[in-house]
Amino acid sequence: MADQIPLTAITNVGIFTNALMPIWKVPAGFGGVTILGCQVMMYTAGTAQLYLVDGGAAGTTTNGGTLASSGGTAHTAKTPIAMTVTATPYLAEGSYLTIKENNIGSTVTITQVAITYKFGK
Repeated sequence: MADQIPLTAITNVGIFTNALMPIWKVPAGFGGVTILGCQVMMYTAGTAQLYLVDGGAAGTTTNGGTLASSGGTAHTAKTPIAMTVTATPYLAEGSYLTIKENNIGSTVTITQVAITYKFGK
């Protein structure tokens, strides 16, 4: 397959604590999705731990595994930080890409996530 141009989706997930929130569902017919990179930005400073997770077919589980993590990184207000992408950042067709806040550190307000991805492996 020829190289493809990476796509970027930006979403505002708002305020959440110890929650798992679906971002989007991987469409059928494109061979799944591989996460190439991810940045998060908080409106306020804090130390919330965020993860991109394979949320499964319902978008309500973490059993699919972690795709990217911000770890214990301190977030400066309105400054994007890169998440660390795992070695196997692939989502199958029909799975939900979700974001998880781990309820460790301080809660931040208004979280924006920019996800760069491509279709297929």
